[in-house]
Amino acid sequence: MKRLVLLLLLFLGAAGCTAEDPGLPVSALDYVLQELMETDAALNESMEYIAVDVSGTNLQETELLSASLEENWETDTFFSSLDELQENAEAEAEREGDLTGVSLAVTDITYEGDNTWLIDTVKHRSRDGAVGIAYTIEEDGGSWIIVDEQLLWVA
Repeated sequence: MKRLVLLLLLFLGAAGCTAEDPGLPVSALDYVLQELMETDAALNESMEYIAVDVSGTNLQETELLSASLEENWETDTFFSSLDELQENAEAEAEREGDLTGVSLAVTDITYEGDNTWLIDTVKHRSRDGAVGIAYTIEEDGGSWIIVDEQLLWVA
């Protein structure tokens, strides 16, 4: 009976184990944000900047990421939350809720094992223009690919 209980405990313990998260590489985050910028391209019209918010994750802000977005989209890129952007917009007497640029946020990252991540994102431009997308990406031969993309919501 002791062996049965021991085996049951070992099995249950192993079932709850997950692969250790090695940390999302900057190249993967860059890939996802570039894809997010391609989504709902109307939000990109006449944008004056791209603001990136990773504050809801354990990711660190990095110049590499900022420089890549800036180069590909030919606009200023910096790190800022949507709340900070809206406070600045109100201070500049812009219509409340509207932005002169695009806000990209990474809201959740889950390591699923086997070099695969689920990344929840939001792209926001104004009260009437935003989209939430969950990307599942994996590394394939040294580059990143999207294996699943789910539209979570549109405003």
